[in-house]
Amino acid sequence: MNHKAAAAIADNAAWTKVIERENGQCYSSEYEIGKTTGAPVRRVKQMVFRYREMRQAGITPSGDWWQDRVVVRLPVTATHLPVDRSSPKDRTNSRLNAANAIQKPTQSTSTGNLING
Repeated sequence: MNHKAAAAIADNAAWTKVIERENGQCYSSEYEIGKTTGAPVRRVKQMVFRYREMRQAGITPSGDWWQDRVVVRLPVTATHLPVDRSSPKDRTNSRLNAANAIQKPTQSTSTGNLING
């Protein structure tokens, strides 16, 4: 087994212990969880923070640290803007069209002053 696989197993074991601890099923300290599972204590502290953040957002952890650590999957609300999934060419064209729609100042030929035209 390579180093990354061993670290992933240790992380998942620590994540499971953190979830049990936060639910009141075990009473191990962060240091003890790190020591028994082989995960670094700093990572265990990150796990505790992430679990509390997920619990506050009402999200149930999947049980796999590699999945739960990346992003807290917040529920979609009205404050979230939709992601633009159009092609890069379409996005460029829409930006150019928006830029062209802005009135650019032009120079008057008779007075030399700038005017909006």
